[in-house]
Amino acid sequence: MSSGWQDYFTANTAFRSHPLPDGSRQDRSLVDSIDTALGQLRAHLDATAGYVVLVSGDSSRSLWPLLANKNLDLRPDAAGEVNGRPALPGYSRSCGHRPLAVVRVTSGSEDLPRPVAVNPLKAATSDDGPEAERPSVGKTTEALFQLDGSHNTWILSNIPRQFKGGRRYSRIGEKSSRWTADVEAGSHTWYAHTSTEIVVLGCESDPIRYAIAAARLCDHAVSWDGRTQYPAPVHLAIKMDKDHPDYRRTIEIEEEIDLSDLNSEE
Repeated sequence: MSSGWQDYFTANTAFRSHPLPDGSRQDRSLVDSIDTALGQLRAHLDATAGYVVLVSGDSSRSLWPLLANKNLDLRPDAAGEVNGRPALPGYSRSCGHRPLAVVRVTSGSEDLPRPVAVNPLKAATSDDGPEAERPSVGKTTEALFQLDGSHNTWILSNIPRQFKGGRRYSRIGEKSSRWTADVEAGSHTWYAHTSTEIVVLGCESDPIRYAIAAARLCDHAVSWDGRTQYPAPVHLAIKMDKDHPDYRRTIEIEEEIDLSDLNSEE
């Protein structure tokens, strides 16, 4: 398989025709390979153009120090390193040119907050009549919100695909809970917000432009008209990996459980 940057169709076909490489996601060679690829990207860029790296938070936060939550406030040294490791993708000396920003996108994780509607209460007064106007708060949103107290973290609020449908039970959960619904409603898919976290790192100014770009790329699905969990480039990379014939597990070998031990305990 030839190296270098190729279109998605060519790269996907070549990737599927070879077995998955051995090794662990924690291998330093993986980080070095990614930086080598980013270095090769320079030949495809205009002399004045930069590039932005989009990464999956679940897959990459253990590979580069500044992608871990506990290190978000750290600053890399003059060599672009933290504790002797490249701080972010494209920061190693072998790469030669750093990205304008690195955008970490995390979705579908139990660690992320679930967006909910907050209804402000207004104390009743003697001047309030029976038809007194109360604040109106929307129950659903697909907007991008900046996290309070953070300059580089945003939450993209998502709604289920069926919520946009026109059927009777398309919006179950909007006005009732599972404990107050009728028997028929309980068998349908329920409405609930989910969220996608977008963290912009390594940019010198105006991080919101990269957050907005990542959010908009979630609405550019290739084969349907809905929103994807990740921006299109990350979504397609994940699909390429999971669709490989050798893709069989999501944990490292040393973490696998011996099923015979479980059976012996029953």
